[in-house]
This record gives sequence, C-alpha cells and structure tokens, in this order.
Amino acid sequence: MHLLKSLAMSVVLATSTLAQSIVVDAPSAGANIPLASNLTVQTERHNSLSSSKELEVSVAIGYTVCDVDGGCGPSAQLLYNGPYTPTLHMPTHPDQPSFYQNFTFPSPFSAPGPVQLTVVHFFDVGASEDIPLVEALRVDFNIV
Repeated sequence: MHLLKSLAMSVVLATSTLAQSIVVDAPSAGANIPLASNLTVQTERHNSLSSSKELEVSVAIGYTVCDVDGGCGPSAQLLYNGPYTPTLHMPTHPDQPSFYQNFTFPSPFSAPGPVQLTVVHFFDVGASEDIPLVEALRVDFNIV
C-alpha cells in the first residue's frame, strides 16, 4: 500500500513538473539579432490544469559571449534575477503562446558574434507540501 501511495505521488509530481516547465520562445535558437536592437526574452509556461499546488518563484536570465569556434567563456553576465509572473494573453493565431512573460533589455552586446542565453527557472510544486524545483534552459543565437 505504501508503495502504491509513493508511486502515485511520483506520477503527480512528474506530471506537475512537466506542466510547470517553461520554454524560451524568443530569441529562437540560431536567430540573428541586430547588434543595436533590444534583446527580448520571452518565456512561456503552459497553463496547468493539475490539482497540485504550483508556485512560481523566480527566474534568472544571463548570457555568455562565445567564440566563433563555438567555445563559450566562463564569465556570464546577469541580465535579470527576480520574480517570474507569466500572464495569460489571448492568442491571435494557433501557434502563438498564451501564457508568457517578456523581458526586454537594451542591447548589452558590444560586437557581433555567437551568444549563449541561459534562463534558470525556480518553482515549487506539490499536492500537500512544497517541493522546490529548478530547471535551466539554454538558447544559442547570433548578434549580427
């Protein structure tokens, strides 16, 4: 009986975690972004219908400038570290995300080249107790 209870809880947490996971919609992988333009990072979270409690905590967004050969340096620059509060937007076409948050920054780049963006997402999930979770996403794009 204890095993079934543990297994059921694992399934609920896995389902909740997948529902809570975010996607970086912009910039897209391989995108070419003009040097002088603002950098907009759009993060989408799927609207969860699960009965478990889900709590957004925060996101951290940073970038690393890479070499043309693909090697990224060890020093990252932090663009944002704070609350994550995606809101519902009415989509105008079927492929458009509906539950997202945009973060827009003045161009932090001084020269063209490859960049690796990292978004770290902190959230709690659980049916009767909070379980803190973290996910990290990376997107490679180019400054032109």
